[in-house]
Amino acid sequence: MRPNDALPPYRFDGYLEERARADWYGDDPFLQRLVRRHAGDAFAPVDEAARALSTRASGPWRALADATALPELRPRLLEIARQLGLRVDAEARRLEVEATAAMRSQGLQVVPADPAAWGPVLEKSWPALRGKAVPAAFFDQVVAARDACRSGAAGPAH
Repeated sequence: MRPNDALPPYRFDGYLEERARADWYGDDPFLQRLVRRHAGDAFAPVDEAARALSTRASGPWRALADATALPELRPRLLEIARQLGLRVDAEARRLEVEATAAMRSQGLQVVPADPAAWGPVLEKSWPALRGKAVPAAFFDQVVAARDACRSGAAGPAH
């Protein structure tokens, strides 16, 4: 008899049990530090709310992660995301028009702005974002996609 013959076969039960109890926010010190940094003085109530949400949402998030891990579901999930994005965009535009009208009725003066003038101002913030708040490779991909979209070289969104 070999030494390993006496051992039970390897099982994933312990991992699966631990995973089922995982709390995506409560078990993630990095995420908690991130919330502490950005919430400032409001950390305590934000942390409490995040912990309450995380205990309720971790199970559904885990189920979603499991479902999306199946490659055969990817095309359907991308279509659902695209459709949802269109609905969110339409709703955001509608709410923006309503909000602007409400503010105008209260005396707001809307001054038209040239969107092109904001580009150089925003690009000055890129060094603070690229590689720090946003991974450099991802940041570069987003900029390349934006440039391709603006040049008309990009295909339909997927």
